[in-house]
Amino acid sequence: MLISPWISFSTAAPAFTRNVKKDVITPFSCKKSSAAFMGTEHPHSENVDEYNQPIMAPPSWWQGFPVEEVLIVAGNDEIFVDDIVVFAGKLEEGMAMGEEGKGEEEAKVTLSVAEGECHDQTILDVQFGYREPGEQTELIRRWIENKL
Repeated sequence: MLISPWISFSTAAPAFTRNVKKDVITPFSCKKSSAAFMGTEHPHSENVDEYNQPIMAPPSWWQGFPVEEVLIVAGNDEIFVDDIVVFAGKLEEGMAMGEEGKGEEEAKVTLSVAEGECHDQTILDVQFGYREPGEQTELIRRWIENKL
């Protein structure tokens, strides 16, 4: 399960502008945090790879990914949403390739983008004790219940 995954250090996606006043994180905070994580100043042109920015990986990189299924949730009002949608497509395409020599498999990636919700909305729902949890929170709860 991936909750609002940070899969790119780039701040160029349109959602960074479109949602800057709607989200709980900002492009500035992303640049500062990625600099601390990477040990270099943004945009980290020397030391980026598929491991620290999974959006860079081609779909084939995810072929044979050793999980049965993946749930990805995001909020329509978060700054990462555009990159998350692109990443989900690559992951789904790669997982559908199946293991080498075994042919195509059914894609097992579920992406949910909740209207009116921001980055990590489900964590905010729980942390602040909202009586009516949001769409992301309910989807995660149902997904986990189906696994147990």
